[in-house]
Amino acid sequence: MNIPDDIQKRVADEFARRYPEFHTSPHNAKVLRETVEQCTDAGANFSVDLISSCNHHLQAAGALQQEEPKVAELSWEEKVRQKDIADTAKYADNMDDRQLESRLRGAGMYVPRTSTMY
Repeated sequence: MNIPDDIQKRVADEFARRYPEFHTSPHNAKVLRETVEQCTDAGANFSVDLISSCNHHLQAAGALQQEEPKVAELSWEEKVRQKDIADTAKYADNMDDRQLESRLRGAGMYVPRTSTMY
């Protein structure tokens, strides 16, 4: 690919602006660069559309790495709630229906009433 650096930079910047979801890992950059070079060597015009087309092709082929999902930190209240639910599940066999229903409702779970007599 024999394209001046300033043109490459402008086209790459425009691609980044149009496709902010592109995960710019070293692997993805290398694979995309190689694919774009193959296309331009075969006579395609270097452009944002070419990079975009190569990007879509590589995504469809599963050749690009995906960004690692971000792990959300649970709030203190949610950690307590999950512990209560786990404890309830652990000791459910030792509880009568009324105790179990009360614990589940306390944890914010919907429990349909099965009986009106207590």
